[in-house]
Amino acid sequence: MMSELLSLPGLAGKTVVVTGASGGQGLAETLVLLNSGATVIATDLQSEATAEMLAAAEGLAGTLHYKKLDVASEADWAAVAEFAASLATACRVWLTTPAFHFAVDSAT
Repeated sequence: MMSELLSLPGLAGKTVVVTGASGGQGLAETLVLLNSGATVIATDLQSEATAEMLAAAEGLAGTLHYKKLDVASEADWAAVAEFAASLATACRVWLTTPAFHFAVDSAT
């Protein structure tokens, strides 16, 4: 994990949704946003936030919420949007981090 996180101005008190937040670029974005004071709705395929995410987010200035989201599921998107609308601050940003799932054919 990063030894020192960035802090971006103007994000304190803003709500941001991040897809693909359980690892890689999505987790890095989530942590920078939290460090900047944002409320982050972190989403990914897992039912619960990973231990790595929770440990890395501990003590950062923002607020972390986690929701399961399969980006191919209209129902999951609706549930995340409904949750975002229920928060005290309006959702200002949606960050969609691409995930690549592929199989390697060992015969080639």
